[in-house]
Amino acid sequence: MPRLPAFLVLAALSLAPLACRSTPLEPWAAPPSGIETHWTDARLGLRADTPRAREVARGKLERIVAEAPRWTPALRALDDLARTEGDLVGAWTKRLASLAADPDDVVALYLTGRLEGEAGGHRFERAIALDPNYAWGHHGWAWFLFQQGRRRQAVAAEERALRLAATPTERALFTDSLARFLLVRKDWEASLEQLATTLEEAELDQVDRLALTVALTENELIAEALPLKRRGLDRALQLVRRADLTELELRRLVAGVRLAALEVDVRLPFDGILEVALAERPGLARGRVLADLLNGGSADVLAAGIVTELGDAIAVDELVLAKILRGDARGALDTWVAAQPQATLAGGMPVRPELAELVAASRVIPFDAIRFGRALFDAGWFAEARAWTTPLSFHSVEAARALRARAVAEEVTLERLRALLAAVDEGRPHGGPWTDGSYRGRKVDDLDELLDAVQALLGQAGSTGVDVRHSPREDHGPFASVVLPGPVFTARDEQRGLGEEGAPVPGLASAMAARGRFAVFGQALGTGGPDGAILRLVALEQRAGSHLGVPFTGLCAWCDGQDVPSRPERLGAMIGGAALHEGWWVDLGIARDTLRSWRTLVELLEGPGGQRVATSLSGSGPPRASLSATELIATGGLGDRLRLTVLAERLARAPDAAPITLDEILAVTTTHEEGHLCDRTRFLPLSKHWGAILRLFLQAGGQPSRVAELLEYRAQLTALAECVDPRLPLAQCLDRLERPSSRTPHDAGYRKLVEELLDVLADRVEEYGLDPERFLVHQLHRLPPTALRELARIVAAREGMLRTEE
Repeated sequence: MPRLPAFLVLAALSLAPLACRSTPLEPWAAPPSGIETHWTDARLGLRADTPRAREVARGKLERIVAEAPRWTPALRALDDLARTEGDLVGAWTKRLASLAADPDDVVALYLTGRLEGEAGGHRFERAIALDPNYAWGHHGWAWFLFQQGRRRQAVAAEERALRLAATPTERALFTDSLARFLLVRKDWEASLEQLATTLEEAELDQVDRLALTVALTENELIAEALPLKRRGLDRALQLVRRADLTELELRRLVAGVRLAALEVDVRLPFDGILEVALAERPGLARGRVLADLLNGGSADVLAAGIVTELGDAIAVDELVLAKILRGDARGALDTWVAAQPQATLAGGMPVRPELAELVAASRVIPFDAIRFGRALFDAGWFAEARAWTTPLSFHSVEAARALRARAVAEEVTLERLRALLAAVDEGRPHGGPWTDGSYRGRKVDDLDELLDAVQALLGQAGSTGVDVRHSPREDHGPFASVVLPGPVFTARDEQRGLGEEGAPVPGLASAMAARGRFAVFGQALGTGGPDGAILRLVALEQRAGSHLGVPFTGLCAWCDGQDVPSRPERLGAMIGGAALHEGWWVDLGIARDTLRSWRTLVELLEGPGGQRVATSLSGSGPPRASLSATELIATGGLGDRLRLTVLAERLARAPDAAPITLDEILAVTTTHEEGHLCDRTRFLPLSKHWGAILRLFLQAGGQPSRVAELLEYRAQLTALAECVDPRLPLAQCLDRLERPSSRTPHDAGYRKLVEELLDVLADRVEEYGLDPERFLVHQLHRLPPTALRELARIVAAREGMLRTEE
């Protein structure tokens, strides 16, 4: 076979992409002239993240699209805006319509694929095949590969996208993505070089330049080389001081500065410098980050004043701390009491005696500053006690000094416990502060060794009379061992010979109770070694009842924040409660965060685009064509879509009433945890329920991790079947569909629950007035609470969870 000349081979390769094109390059490659200002203004509005700013940004984006109907960045931004408004389904419907009109439209393929999540990979492949010069197709494919764990291929795909970038906006976005991929691969140098090169060479607008500068600064702050860290510190402080940053950017930069400062040999008060920089410009985001600094140990009274002026926009614990720092004892405790659920109060006062004394000390006339400081410490409010030493020093320097010493000692102990658990996570030796300099550290592999380490830490803190190592435990054979969290023995504990009912549980439970804490320590099969969590205790409540005909009884520990989060939370998960021993704990702080997210949706409905948002809720999604009605596809934002439906109904019915309350949100969490206790009734003791245990284990395929997923599925199913409005727990399930995580068993369990609901619903589509030609998951918001509860009970009956009266 004759060989072709080399120049012909090179020419063929260079022309190959042009031969594959199905559409001209120009319609999607560059925006029309004269719209650059609209594009920049629109993105500045989106960064402002207020209903009014988003509405103005929408108008500018729609104007751009009217002039350039296939310009990808503007269309993509409109899709992202729809996602924030709970209407990703509506955006996906439009993209599918574009594809139906032209199946070879590479822009529609890319936009559709990114809205379809894991199911959208084939769209990117087809876009690339149709037009290898379409940069966004390669970018979408890169993210798909990255989410699949194929990091090397993701880097290569993003590098192709960057080479093909037609505008500065594309070059900036693709550079940012490539830098992230390289960072995950631990290729620090390449990541930094990529960002720096684009910043130097590209003609970027102010939005792109700021985003890349922030990314470069973050990378420098975590670099190993000290000169890079120092450069990152300088750049970060300038950004915080002068740039219009989002709250997320501010938080990441502040966290990066504080961490890098510990490793760089400088003697600068970085917290103080950050406080000054944050205070130079007004804004809610800056106030919230300032509040975090106060919570992290700052004692700046001016910063506290800025925080208190923001009022309810700040998290309750941070607002309380700021008021205490400014000497407003009564205002701080009144704020805290007003944010408590009904279960933690009796007659307007906390049910826990130490907290009742704290509230009383804040209100007594004449006010006694020393008594209030002592009450803070006795309640276990150590950070607040330390903050109070500033105003207390004006009354008594000696009392302030003594209080600060005691409070700081307890904070240090809790921080060392957190460090101990972090060492267990990483599988590295933890020498601990109890060893002398010659000891090289030891690795903690089981619960006994963990309790030994805790014993040593508490001993150094002065708890010499507490025997943590021999704390009473509840053992479940090879599956799990849990230290009794107490604080008192239950009737069931007495039956098993663990201790007399009502008596304090010795060991770890006693040591934590003395500090106003609730500790959960244990070890379960397949969870990566022993673990522990320490929470701030607000109240204990004995609860009993039944769900799905199955009785439960248990002790609910109402807590407000965590000093030491559990392993899943240390890895990034957010957990608002958990079942344990003979009860469960609930984190009120997480519940309040959830309430704030609901209020953000209320602002969306009541904002300038509220009518459009409400109208979008009437949609049922696109026709499903040949796909199954129960397919889980384009599920992003469905949780908020359901929440918006709930809020729209309630606001229309009672516009002056609170559409959602803290107690209602907490009822979802407590019902879920009570569902776990119902399973305790079904499965324990093991000796009497071997058949049920065996069926569960077989259903899980013999895998402990799958057992945990099934238990979460069953608990959330209980919440769906028993909550007053089952749409609230269903929204939580829908949240987990788009980007599931393996950090906790909840995501897989909740997905299974949605699948089971859709399977039952598929046989009753006409009965509930749904469209059989559309995806059912996109129509769940159209079901009333009674219908959802009925479906949940059908699923529960199929699962053998429903016990009927005999």
